[in-house]
Amino acid sequence: MNDIENKTLFLLRCHPGDLTVRAIAMQLGCVSRTIYRAIENLECCGYEIDRNNGRPLLLDSSPGMHHANIYFSPSERRQVLAMLGQSFTTAAMAKLHALFLEHNRWQMGIPQHDIDCVASLERAMAKHYQALLVGYASSHSGTQADRLVEPVQFSEDSRQIHAFDLERQAMRVFAISRIGRVQVVRRVWQHQAQHVVQQTDCFWMTGTPHPVMVLLSLRALNLLHEEYPLSQRYHAMSSADPALPYLVTLPICSPLGLQRFLRGLPADTRLLTPLPEEEDAC
Repeated sequence: MNDIENKTLFLLRCHPGDLTVRAIAMQLGCVSRTIYRAIENLECCGYEIDRNNGRPLLLDSSPGMHHANIYFSPSERRQVLAMLGQSFTTAAMAKLHALFLEHNRWQMGIPQHDIDCVASLERAMAKHYQALLVGYASSHSGTQADRLVEPVQFSEDSRQIHAFDLERQAMRVFAISRIGRVQVVRRVWQHQAQHVVQQTDCFWMTGTPHPVMVLLSLRALNLLHEEYPLSQRYHAMSSADPALPYLVTLPICSPLGLQRFLRGLPADTRLLTPLPEEEDAC
Protein backbone atom coordinates (compact mmCIF):
# COMPACT_ATOMS: atom_id res chain seq x y z
CA MET A 1 0.00 0.00 0.00
CA ASN A 2 1.17 3.52 -0.70
CA ASP A 3 1.35 6.42 1.77
CA ILE A 4 -2.16 7.77 1.04
CA GLU A 5 -3.72 4.31 1.45
CA ASN A 6 -1.93 3.76 4.77
CA LYS A 7 -3.08 7.16 6.07
CA THR A 8 -6.64 6.56 4.85
CA LEU A 9 -6.68 3.21 6.64
CA PHE A 10 -5.40 4.88 9.81
CA LEU A 11 -8.16 7.51 9.70
CA LEU A 12 -10.83 4.88 9.07
CA ARG A 13 -9.65 2.98 12.11
CA CYS A 14 -9.48 6.07 14.33
CA HIS A 15 -12.80 7.62 13.20
CA PRO A 16 -15.14 4.73 12.27
CA GLY A 17 -18.00 6.12 10.19
CA ASP A 18 -17.38 9.70 11.33
CA LEU A 19 -15.45 11.22 8.40
CA THR A 20 -16.70 11.93 4.90
CA VAL A 21 -14.46 11.22 1.92
CA ARG A 22 -14.06 14.98 1.45
CA ALA A 23 -12.98 15.39 5.09
CA ILE A 24 -10.37 12.64 4.70
CA ALA A 25 -9.10 14.27 1.50
CA MET A 26 -8.76 17.65 3.24
CA GLN A 27 -6.80 16.10 6.12
CA LEU A 28 -4.43 14.36 3.72
CA GLY A 29 -4.09 17.32 1.34
CA CYS A 30 -5.45 15.59 -1.75
CA VAL A 31 -8.64 15.44 -3.81
CA SER A 32 -11.65 13.22 -3.08
CA ARG A 33 -10.95 11.12 -6.19
CA THR A 34 -7.64 10.05 -4.63
CA ILE A 35 -9.42 8.85 -1.48
CA TYR A 36 -12.01 6.91 -3.49
CA ARG A 37 -9.14 5.22 -5.34
CA ALA A 38 -7.39 4.49 -2.02
CA ILE A 39 -10.58 2.90 -0.64
CA GLU A 40 -10.92 0.75 -3.78
CA ASN A 41 -7.31 -0.41 -3.42
CA LEU A 42 -7.86 -1.20 0.26
CA GLU A 43 -10.86 -3.32 -0.71
CA CYS A 44 -8.68 -5.13 -3.27
CA CYS A 45 -6.25 -5.90 -0.42
CA GLY A 46 -9.02 -7.61 1.55
CA TYR A 47 -10.42 -4.83 3.74
CA GLU A 48 -14.20 -4.68 3.96
CA ILE A 49 -15.45 -1.10 3.84
CA ASP A 50 -19.07 0.05 4.02
CA ARG A 51 -19.42 3.26 1.99
CA ASN A 52 -22.03 4.30 4.62
CA ASN A 53 -23.65 7.13 2.59
CA GLY A 54 -20.36 8.91 1.97
CA ARG A 55 -18.88 8.17 5.41
CA PRO A 56 -16.71 5.08 4.86
CA LEU A 57 -16.77 2.56 7.72
CA LEU A 58 -14.07 -0.10 8.14
CA LEU A 59 -15.92 -3.29 9.13
CA ASP A 60 -14.76 -5.48 12.03
CA SER A 61 -14.46 -8.42 9.64
CA SER A 62 -11.60 -6.72 7.80
CA PRO A 63 -8.24 -8.46 8.12
CA GLY A 64 -5.17 -6.91 9.64
CA MET A 65 -2.09 -7.00 7.45
CA HIS A 66 -2.72 -10.59 6.28
CA HIS A 67 -3.74 -9.46 2.81
CA ALA A 68 -1.43 -6.44 2.48
CA ASN A 69 -0.50 -5.68 -1.12
CA ILE A 70 3.14 -6.69 -0.72
CA TYR A 71 5.34 -8.68 -3.07
CA PHE A 72 8.03 -10.93 -1.60
CA SER A 73 10.87 -11.85 -3.94
CA PRO A 74 12.17 -15.46 -3.84
CA SER A 75 15.18 -14.50 -1.72
CA GLU A 76 13.01 -12.50 0.68
CA ARG A 77 10.60 -15.39 1.11
CA ARG A 78 13.48 -17.76 1.85
CA GLN A 79 14.88 -15.33 4.43
CA VAL A 80 11.51 -14.93 6.18
CA LEU A 81 10.87 -18.66 6.26
CA ALA A 82 14.39 -19.45 7.48
CA MET A 83 14.17 -16.87 10.27
CA LEU A 84 10.68 -17.86 11.45
CA GLY A 85 11.43 -21.56 11.12
CA GLN A 86 13.73 -21.38 14.14
CA SER A 87 10.78 -20.96 16.52
CA PHE A 88 7.60 -21.92 14.63
CA THR A 89 5.88 -25.29 14.83
CA THR A 90 5.63 -27.58 11.82
CA ALA A 91 1.95 -26.69 11.35
CA ALA A 92 2.67 -22.96 11.48
CA MET A 93 5.52 -23.34 8.99
CA ALA A 94 3.20 -25.18 6.59
CA LYS A 95 0.83 -22.20 6.72
CA LEU A 96 3.71 -19.78 6.09
CA HIS A 97 4.78 -21.77 3.06
CA ALA A 98 1.23 -21.60 1.73
CA LEU A 99 1.15 -17.82 2.31
CA PHE A 100 4.52 -16.98 0.75
CA LEU A 101 4.90 -19.60 -1.97
CA GLU A 102 1.48 -19.83 -3.61
CA HIS A 103 1.15 -16.87 -5.99
CA ASN A 104 -2.63 -16.59 -5.86
CA ARG A 105 -2.49 -16.21 -2.08
CA TRP A 106 0.49 -13.98 -1.38
CA GLN A 107 -0.14 -11.66 -4.34
CA MET A 108 -3.52 -10.27 -3.24
CA GLY A 109 -4.51 -7.19 -5.24
CA ILE A 110 -1.94 -7.74 -8.04
CA PRO A 111 -3.28 -8.36 -11.58
CA GLN A 112 -3.25 -12.03 -12.58
CA HIS A 113 -1.25 -11.12 -15.69
CA ASP A 114 1.60 -9.75 -13.55
CA ILE A 115 1.49 -12.77 -11.23
CA ASP A 116 1.80 -15.14 -14.20
CA CYS A 117 4.71 -13.17 -15.69
CA VAL A 118 6.55 -13.08 -12.35
CA ALA A 119 6.02 -16.82 -11.86
CA SER A 120 7.43 -17.61 -15.32
CA LEU A 121 10.42 -15.31 -14.80
CA GLU A 122 11.12 -16.92 -11.43
CA ARG A 123 11.15 -20.37 -13.07
CA ALA A 124 13.55 -19.12 -15.73
CA MET A 125 15.91 -17.55 -13.18
CA ALA A 126 15.86 -20.64 -10.96
CA LYS A 127 17.17 -22.78 -13.85
CA HIS A 128 19.32 -20.03 -15.42
CA TYR A 129 17.17 -20.21 -18.56
CA GLN A 130 16.57 -17.49 -21.13
CA ALA A 131 13.05 -16.07 -21.51
CA LEU A 132 11.11 -14.52 -24.37
CA LEU A 133 9.13 -11.41 -23.41
CA VAL A 134 6.35 -11.76 -25.97
CA GLY A 135 4.90 -8.49 -27.28
CA TYR A 136 6.86 -6.19 -24.97
CA ALA A 137 5.51 -2.61 -25.32
CA SER A 138 8.38 -0.14 -25.08
CA SER A 139 7.40 3.35 -23.95
CA HIS A 140 10.80 4.62 -25.09
CA SER A 141 10.62 3.52 -28.75
CA GLY A 142 6.83 3.36 -28.98
CA THR A 143 7.01 -0.12 -30.50
CA GLN A 144 5.83 -3.59 -29.53
CA ALA A 145 8.14 -6.54 -30.15
CA ASP A 146 9.39 -9.82 -28.68
CA ARG A 147 12.53 -9.48 -26.56
CA LEU A 148 14.80 -12.45 -25.84
CA VAL A 149 16.45 -11.92 -22.46
CA GLU A 150 18.33 -13.57 -19.63
CA PRO A 151 16.32 -12.54 -16.53
CA VAL A 152 18.55 -11.72 -13.56
CA GLN A 153 16.78 -9.87 -10.73
CA PHE A 154 13.49 -8.18 -9.84
CA SER A 155 13.49 -4.50 -8.90
CA GLU A 156 12.90 -3.51 -5.29
CA ASP A 157 9.15 -3.05 -5.76
CA SER A 158 9.03 -6.04 -8.15
CA ARG A 159 7.38 -4.05 -10.93
CA GLN A 160 10.38 -4.54 -13.24
CA ILE A 161 12.84 -7.26 -14.14
CA HIS A 162 16.54 -6.59 -14.69
CA ALA A 163 17.57 -8.72 -17.65
CA PHE A 164 20.30 -9.07 -20.26
CA ASP A 165 18.87 -8.19 -23.69
CA LEU A 166 20.43 -10.54 -26.25
CA GLU A 167 19.64 -8.27 -29.21
CA ARG A 168 21.16 -5.17 -27.64
CA GLN A 169 23.88 -7.12 -25.82
CA ALA A 170 23.33 -5.07 -22.66
CA MET A 171 21.44 -5.10 -19.37
CA ARG A 172 18.00 -3.50 -19.50
CA VAL A 173 15.01 -3.04 -17.16
CA PHE A 174 11.62 -4.26 -18.37
CA ALA A 175 8.30 -3.32 -16.78
CA ILE A 176 6.27 -6.41 -15.88
CA SER A 177 3.00 -4.72 -16.85
CA ARG A 178 4.25 -4.10 -20.42
CA ILE A 179 5.02 -7.76 -21.10
CA GLY A 180 2.38 -9.56 -23.16
CA ARG A 181 3.41 -12.93 -21.72
CA VAL A 182 6.59 -14.73 -20.73
CA GLN A 183 7.78 -17.84 -22.55
CA VAL A 184 10.60 -19.73 -20.80
CA VAL A 185 13.23 -20.78 -23.36
CA ARG A 186 15.03 -23.97 -22.44
CA ARG A 187 18.42 -22.48 -23.26
CA VAL A 188 20.84 -21.73 -20.43
CA TRP A 189 22.37 -18.31 -19.87
CA GLN A 190 25.25 -17.49 -22.20
CA HIS A 191 26.23 -14.01 -20.93
CA GLN A 192 26.37 -14.41 -17.15
CA ALA A 193 29.56 -12.34 -16.90
CA GLN A 194 27.58 -9.34 -18.16
CA HIS A 195 24.74 -9.71 -15.64
CA VAL A 196 25.57 -6.50 -13.79
CA VAL A 197 22.41 -4.97 -12.33
CA GLN A 198 22.30 -1.21 -12.80
CA GLN A 199 20.96 1.20 -10.22
CA THR A 200 17.32 2.20 -10.74
CA ASP A 201 15.71 5.52 -9.74
CA CYS A 202 12.17 5.98 -8.39
CA PHE A 203 10.88 6.42 -11.98
CA TRP A 204 12.31 2.96 -12.89
CA MET A 205 15.05 4.40 -15.08
CA THR A 206 18.56 2.90 -14.95
CA GLY A 207 22.01 4.42 -15.13
CA THR A 208 24.26 6.55 -12.97
CA PRO A 209 22.20 8.52 -10.43
CA HIS A 210 22.46 12.32 -10.30
CA PRO A 211 20.80 14.36 -7.52
CA VAL A 212 18.05 16.65 -8.84
CA MET A 213 16.19 19.19 -6.67
CA VAL A 214 12.51 19.86 -7.37
CA LEU A 215 9.96 22.19 -5.75
CA LEU A 216 6.48 20.69 -5.43
CA SER A 217 3.02 21.71 -4.34
CA LEU A 218 1.18 19.43 -1.91
CA ARG A 219 -0.84 18.10 -4.84
CA ALA A 220 2.30 17.26 -6.82
CA LEU A 221 3.95 15.64 -3.78
CA ASN A 222 0.91 13.39 -3.19
CA LEU A 223 0.77 12.41 -6.86
CA LEU A 224 4.50 11.66 -6.88
CA HIS A 225 4.11 9.32 -3.90
CA GLU A 226 1.00 7.67 -5.36
CA GLU A 227 2.31 7.08 -8.87
CA TYR A 228 5.93 6.33 -7.90
CA PRO A 229 5.95 4.71 -4.41
CA LEU A 230 9.76 4.42 -4.32
CA SER A 231 9.94 8.24 -4.12
CA GLN A 232 8.57 8.08 -0.57
CA ARG A 233 12.03 7.20 0.74
CA TYR A 234 13.28 10.71 -0.09
CA HIS A 235 12.24 13.15 2.63
CA ALA A 236 10.42 16.31 1.52
CA MET A 237 11.83 19.46 3.14
CA SER A 238 10.10 22.81 3.57
CA SER A 239 10.82 25.53 1.03
CA ALA A 240 10.44 29.31 1.20
CA ASP A 241 7.95 29.34 -1.68
CA PRO A 242 4.37 29.29 -0.30
CA ALA A 243 2.98 28.08 -3.65
CA LEU A 244 5.51 25.22 -3.86
CA PRO A 245 6.23 24.47 -0.19
CA TYR A 246 8.03 21.14 -0.60
CA LEU A 247 11.63 20.64 -1.69
CA VAL A 248 12.63 17.10 -2.71
CA THR A 249 16.04 15.88 -3.83
CA LEU A 250 15.70 12.84 -6.10
CA PRO A 251 18.57 10.70 -7.47
CA ILE A 252 17.75 10.57 -11.20
CA CYS A 253 19.37 8.10 -13.60
CA SER A 254 17.65 9.36 -16.77
CA PRO A 255 15.62 12.52 -17.43
CA LEU A 256 12.75 10.66 -19.12
CA GLY A 257 10.81 9.59 -16.04
CA LEU A 258 10.99 12.90 -14.19
CA GLN A 259 10.28 14.88 -17.37
CA ARG A 260 7.05 12.95 -17.93
CA PHE A 261 5.96 13.68 -14.37
CA LEU A 262 6.81 17.41 -14.52
CA ARG A 263 5.20 17.85 -17.94
CA GLY A 264 1.80 16.97 -16.51
CA LEU A 265 2.07 19.41 -13.58
CA PRO A 266 3.64 22.63 -14.90
CA ALA A 267 1.95 24.88 -12.31
CA ASP A 268 2.72 22.56 -9.38
CA THR A 269 6.43 21.91 -9.95
CA ARG A 270 9.68 23.74 -10.55
CA LEU A 271 13.03 22.18 -11.43
CA LEU A 272 15.95 23.73 -9.53
CA THR A 273 18.87 21.72 -10.93
CA PRO A 274 19.64 20.51 -14.48
CA LEU A 275 18.63 17.01 -15.46
CA PRO A 276 21.24 14.40 -16.38
CA GLU A 277 21.74 13.50 -20.03
CA GLU A 278 19.45 10.87 -21.50
CA GLU A 279 20.70 7.28 -21.47
CA ASP A 280 19.49 4.43 -23.63
CA ALA A 281 16.30 2.87 -22.29
CA CYS A 282 14.01 -0.09 -23.00
